[in-house]
Amino acid sequence: MQFEPKRPKIKIGHTICRLLIILAFSIFNSYGQVAFEGTFQMNFNTSTNIKSDLGALIWSIDKPGKGNRVAMEIEDEMKKKGVNKRVLFDFNDSSWTMVMAIKNIRQGTKIMSRKMYRDSCSIKKINKKEVKEPEIISGLKCKKIIITNAGFESEVWITDQYNYDLSKMYELMLHCGLMDPMLKKGKWYEYHIRKKGMIIKVRTQNKETGENYSLQIDHIRPGIISPTAFDLKDYKISIIEEGKNCAAVDTN
Repeated sequence: MQFEPKRPKIKIGHTICRLLIILAFSIFNSYGQVAFEGTFQMNFNTSTNIKSDLGALIWSIDKPGKGNRVAMEIEDEMKKKGVNKRVLFDFNDSSWTMVMAIKNIRQGTKIMSRKMYRDSCSIKKINKKEVKEPEIISGLKCKKIIITNAGFESEVWITDQYNYDLSKMYELMLHCGLMDPMLKKGKWYEYHIRKKGMIIKVRTQNKETGENYSLQIDHIRPGIISPTAFDLKDYKISIIEEGKNCAAVDTN
């Protein structure tokens, strides 16, 4: 007579629980790696001895694979006078477009800039130190990185909750003259290019003079984009071909 070996009893309930726990951890760990899509506001502040007219920027971001575009609405003194200005970066054709609308006038300039997109992705060596204690910035848990470079010290707060390469976009904006020259000091943006997470706040100070500036992201709305953010209907757009010009269009 042959005896069949006893098969171990499988407790279905326990197995399902284990699988659910593993799945939950998997979802949690990958959540911060999902490309950010939605809107947020970027605010700037500078020390009192720096003369600069910095307004806020309202960012709208289409994630790669969907639109792969970024739009920024400029909230400055001109906006209060009825002048609406936007800048659109399109990674599909490596172009950036600045448009202006006032009453019934709608016009803009589109610049083809493939070389600019390549130049703005360099990574350089930077001295950095990570602070262990996390901080809450704009309602998000952030780690703090201290970066020193050429007489400047920058404090950078990064969250793992969202994933967006803000440094790359910031350098593109500097490249095209869309940002005040002061906001280039410290070069903190060269540290976080192509890294996971998302920068929420930066504070940079000149170690010798004490001059400083800061930027902070708030009003973060994932998954929500204004239907007019990328709308160019009825705009008269002039196109500047590759290599002709990469300066910001003066709309003031």
